[in-house]
Amino acid sequence: MVFIISSVLIGIILKLTGAAPAVQYYASKYDHIDVEAILNNRRMVNYYSACLLNKGPCPPEGVDLKRILPEALQTNCSRCSEKQATVALRAIKRLRKEYPKIWSQLTEQWDPN
Repeated sequence: MVFIISSVLIGIILKLTGAAPAVQYYASKYDHIDVEAILNNRRMVNYYSACLLNKGPCPPEGVDLKRILPEALQTNCSRCSEKQATVALRAIKRLRKEYPKIWSQLTEQWDPN
């Protein structure tokens, strides 16, 4: 689990430094979402985590995230744009620090190894 998460972080860093080859990025249609506002609101964190854990309804962006998350984890976020990679890294850091129980459930669901 730690290896895959570390690999994703390394992939994000490579992406941010321009060391990765040009690729077709994930769609940017949700790049406008204020992830910081979501992470500042426990109710919203619970809502989105329930979606990702298959324990509650999913908004359209949650459905799309669930669709691309396996590939993003497997490829170290290689198709993430710079903005997407930056937001993902911030979200990971905050979830680990501020919502450790939810983070544990998410990693168990999406990255069990």
